[in-house]
Amino acid sequence: MGLFLYADKLFKEMCTDVLENGFGMTYPHNNTVVNSDSVFLSWTKADLADRYTYRIATDAAMENIVMRGSTSANVAKVSGLTPGVTYYWSVEAENIS
Repeated sequence: MGLFLYADKLFKEMCTDVLENGFGMTYPHNNTVVNSDSVFLSWTKADLADRYTYRIATDAAMENIVMRGSTSANVAKVSGLTPGVTYYWSVEAENIS
């Protein structure tokens, strides 16, 4: 059984519709099944952002965070996920300069 990945409910519409400033989650979409213990998360770049923080949780409220990371790119490879578990993810754009 693969992984089930959902965008965080706060960002649910951003999976398919990019926000006005161009920032939005692009993959994986809601209900995506990943047949691996790893997945690439991707999002469109945000204006003026130089760091992105992503979070993966086992609940839609994003309270049980099981993984997090930061990157300057608009893609991140996440490994060590458990097949058969439903995960939710979110990403936040930041300007740290």
